[in-house]
Amino acid sequence: MQDQHVAIGRNGDPIAPSAFIFHVSRCGSTLLTQMLASLEQCIVLSEPPVIDVFFRNYCQRTKHQEDRIKIFRQLIAALCQKRFQLESHLIIKHDSWHISRINFIKAAFPDVPLLVCTESHLRYLPHAKSNSVRR
Repeated sequence: MQDQHVAIGRNGDPIAPSAFIFHVSRCGSTLLTQMLASLEQCIVLSEPPVIDVFFRNYCQRTKHQEDRIKIFRQLIAALCQKRFQLESHLIIKHDSWHISRINFIKAAFPDVPLLVCTESHLRYLPHAKSNSVRR
């Protein structure tokens, strides 16, 4: 079984993660990921179910932090396969509850920036528009 884990991230041409997005509900993170996904150079994965399965199942059964981090890195490498020549950035938007795993994710990928979306400022736009100067 351990040999299978070693081979997970060794296929294809993986791209190192460029950023991880964490969010709370109704904060504009879906709009952000859709905008990033529209760029040819970006691969954007929005709440991949396999990461959720990893945290809910595998992570709970594995006692050693080093083993969990190693498998998580390989899992991310398997998800981050380059499909087209122009792709150079990979962004993963995590499920909202994964914010409780932010320290683990940071330990696994210490150099990857974390973006945390907490509130939608879009809700202020209609108000600002109605209060704009009229000519």
